[in-house]
Amino acid sequence: MKRVIYLLCFLAFCYGCKSQQPISVANDKLCKIEYSKYGGMLGFKETLTLTQDSILYTSLIGRTHKREEGFEKTPAAIWEKLDSSADILQLDSLKSGESRLPHDGKDTKYIISLCSGKKYLLINVEDSNAFKKMNSFFTTIIEIKNNIKKTEK
Repeated sequence: MKRVIYLLCFLAFCYGCKSQQPISVANDKLCKIEYSKYGGMLGFKETLTLTQDSILYTSLIGRTHKREEGFEKTPAAIWEKLDSSADILQLDSLKSGESRLPHDGKDTKYIISLCSGKKYLLINVEDSNAFKKMNSFFTTIIEIKNNIKKTEK
């Protein structure tokens, strides 16, 4: 009889743990994407923040204090393209590269936030195979940045 009670308690415990697990990775959606490039001899920094509602771009050249800013609404088609091309399994396999800052280089950083609360911090990942497999996703981010820079000039 004790074994049956222990077995029932164990099964109840396992069921309780399973119900606390996060939503499946396959069903997870993008909530926020942050792209930034920084470094170099002039103290350059640019940041692009994308959400389903808005796009915010800022850049600053440290020595000259030249600043650019841009803000606009995110088109639904663009956000859908980003969300559909973000492969969570590929994001898990991406590894950050080495910093280029010690040689007056510029580092590129991506912070990809999912609605489940999981975040991916990726620095200088351009040379990895997983990056190349997600080329459409990262190319779309760069295109958005370039388009918003053109509209601000």
